[in-house]
Amino acid sequence: MLKKIGIISLALMMMACASNNKNQEFVNPIFYEVMNPFSTGTWHTQITPNMMISSNKGDVVKQVCALIENKMETVTLKCMTPYPELIIESRKNPKIDDYFTIYRFVLRPDKEFFGDLFVDMYYNGVGAREEFTSHASLYIIR
Repeated sequence: MLKKIGIISLALMMMACASNNKNQEFVNPIFYEVMNPFSTGTWHTQITPNMMISSNKGDVVKQVCALIENKMETVTLKCMTPYPELIIESRKNPKIDDYFTIYRFVLRPDKEFFGDLFVDMYYNGVGAREEFTSHASLYIIR
């Protein structure tokens, strides 16, 4: 019961952070576009300053996020895990950082693919030792 209260508190805290970002806009509007995956293991991704929506073969995952970097070539989001109950089940003593992932989206305008724009998505858990350990390649149709 106490763990469920913690999850609810965490969700409310993230929603409050997201509502503070409601009036924020990306410096570069290209980041609002749907980012398509190069590989089948990566999902279609669309971001806003307070949300990330991923989809694959009919499955859709929405994550509440906070904008932590907003530049012309880079956007970084801190997003709450979409399934906090799995964190509780898989870890004996989960920490608050276990419930968040940092995502960095970096444009590669110098490398075009048939007129489409490359985007590198780097991500990692908040408490990880290295800044980013995972990577996915996406593209935006222009």
